[in-house]
Amino acid sequence: MRLLSRWIFAVIAGAAMSGLVAVPASAAAPGFRDYNACQPEYVYSVITVYGNTFYGLPGGSYKDYNGTPYNAIATFTSTVTGTIGTSLSIGGSFSLSAIVAGAQATTSATLTVSVAAGLNNSIAITVPPYHFGHGSWGAWRWYTYGEYYYLTDRCTVTNVSYMKTWVPHVAPGWNTWISTT
Repeated sequence: MRLLSRWIFAVIAGAAMSGLVAVPASAAAPGFRDYNACQPEYVYSVITVYGNTFYGLPGGSYKDYNGTPYNAIATFTSTVTGTIGTSLSIGGSFSLSAIVAGAQATTSATLTVSVAAGLNNSIAITVPPYHFGHGSWGAWRWYTYGEYYYLTDRCTVTNVSYMKTWVPHVAPGWNTWISTT
């Protein structure tokens, strides 16, 4: 069997040298131009998750005082509209979709590049006696710190940047709280 394998190899090699059989360049030089070990892409890899933070739209804060000795319901209705986007701690040109994908993979939340917060969205909260109820209209955003880089087709990392990011959830929302002032 071994003798037969060597004989077949010798016949093919002889045919290739004489020009009777065409051998592709990739077969002649294994590994040459065989780069596609990795999918070239921009990557954001989260190092630290600081938590969920709220971004309130300017003019979207509401306050109501309960001056009774009983619990009361305060209803807030949004009267401002706006778009809340992804924010970065450094300037430059970056793939926001890569940043959203990295933050989403780490936080398991459904995130987006930007979210629109519209009018007439209401929320009702219970305000204890002699307290203030507060509401702010905007969007919750995940606050992370991570490494942004380009992964080449040879699986090497280039153009590394470290940054903090604030990536919004896919839906706008309210932040509510109770205080004495």
